[in-house]
Amino acid sequence: MGGWTGAAWDPGYFLLAYLDEGYRYAAAWDTTKVMMTFTMKGVGENGADITETMSLMDWYGCLNGYSDAKYDWSSAALEESQRLQLIAALEKEVLKVYYAVPTYNSFGASLISFKVDYVTYEYNTFMGYGGFRYMTFNYDDEGWIAAVQEAGGTLNYK
Repeated sequence: MGGWTGAAWDPGYFLLAYLDEGYRYAAAWDTTKVMMTFTMKGVGENGADITETMSLMDWYGCLNGYSDAKYDWSSAALEESQRLQLIAALEKEVLKVYYAVPTYNSFGASLISFKVDYVTYEYNTFMGYGGFRYMTFNYDDEGWIAAVQEAGGTLNYK
């Protein structure tokens, strides 16, 4: 799930909502002091594993290629299948403390009508059917009035 711009394309970025003091709701949880020992498989010299103990925020920095991070394991440097190892480990740490569980609930409704339509009828993972933002309009105001009058003043949506 992606809640911020670009987060749907980079799940490692979204962890910021749970780890960084500027974003997380659990203000008392200092992720710069919570240590985690982790082994990243196959990223060392000649494909060796790398095992380190660092803070959760230091691991997050590695995951996202921060300039001061010990390693660059950003999406530009590693395949997502490799990054997923660290993403899963950080998610596990978030869930273990249970300060903030990643959940999502949303609802939106729109009416497809003779006047408005979805931009697509094929569901897209990142934009659904387009919603309000991408609706297309089949008539301008004058054209709509004429279309309703042509239908006898009453539209049948059955």
